[in-house]
Amino acid sequence: MAETLLFLINASTLLSLSYLAGKCRSFVEGREWVLVPLLSGLAAILLMLQPLPGIGPVPDLRFLPVVLTALRYGPSLSLLSTLLPFSFSLLVQETGWAWHSFDGLLLPSVLASLLHRRACRDGCTGIPVRAGWRAAALSTGAALLLQLILPRGGGLEEAGAALLLFAVSAVSLTVLILLHNEENRSWVEQRRLEMKANQDTLTGLPNLRSFLDIATRSLAKERIAILMVDIDNFKQFNDRWGHVQGDQLLRQVGRRLQALIPEQDYIARYGGEEFILLSHGPEPGRLGCLAEELCAEVVRLSPSQPATGAPMDANTGPDVSISIGISIAEQPGASLLALIEQADEALYASKHSGKNRHTFHTKTAPAQTYSA
Repeated sequence: MAETLLFLINASTLLSLSYLAGKCRSFVEGREWVLVPLLSGLAAILLMLQPLPGIGPVPDLRFLPVVLTALRYGPSLSLLSTLLPFSFSLLVQETGWAWHSFDGLLLPSVLASLLHRRACRDGCTGIPVRAGWRAAALSTGAALLLQLILPRGGGLEEAGAALLLFAVSAVSLTVLILLHNEENRSWVEQRRLEMKANQDTLTGLPNLRSFLDIATRSLAKERIAILMVDIDNFKQFNDRWGHVQGDQLLRQVGRRLQALIPEQDYIARYGGEEFILLSHGPEPGRLGCLAEELCAEVVRLSPSQPATGAPMDANTGPDVSISIGISIAEQPGASLLALIEQADEALYASKHSGKNRHTFHTKTAPAQTYSA
């Protein structure tokens, strides 16, 4: 009865800690090297305080959080997770602390790491349940083997107890993995819905909602630049080739712009045939070079005729080009809406100066327009 109660206490402890870890997942992201070893180590210590006398070659289930960490994150974080329970064992002067730290922490960590799959680390792929059974078998078997071959007072009578320990650890790992995988599925679905809510369905680019959130946070900390980009003659293109080809052009232009901007910059669809770009480099010279490159690249797009697929030349349809308006924040904390309005005014100047060019918004002088 007492042993059954201890099993239930251990199982409840593991499930509670696993549930809390899943709910704190968003907080752990980006801090894995600190928080994962800390949480796993604390879980192992809690299990060390609940010994299971006489059920196998290790005195408790301290290895289960370490094994789960190894299956999810791999050897590095798993080994780091052993440091806290090892230090605790040494501090309280646990009987046989060196041996129990080896066969109850280090050995399971190394063996379970052999079953780690890289795809599990990002959280999008669940941990196979069979990996938990194999980890339990390897850990229990290795501990039993050491118990039998080393002069530590063990014998063949340990085999039955080891089988019981394997069953307990295998069932516990199965439940933990299933709980982890279910939490993973919920997390992936939530991220998918969040991405969908922040994504333009036509172009696949971020939408204006997500752009405004990121730009607001960036502008609060630093000077930024806003580039408003508009596809020239888009209405005429739609009238000649139809809306299906117009949608395809929007996707093509969006992909080209996204591929050309620096990695730290951010582009979104503003609406209609307009795109909006956040640049973290507010130097006019750099922005001018970027705008010229964007204009030149889009000009290279050659739409195809819907019927034959033959390239369109200058005599069969309008050239594809873009116009750009640029505004630069004078200081961090400036108004984002005012910055967008200024970029829109500069875009208007580009449109009325011949298109296929970029214009800087200035407050003290006429807009400076540069042809591509």
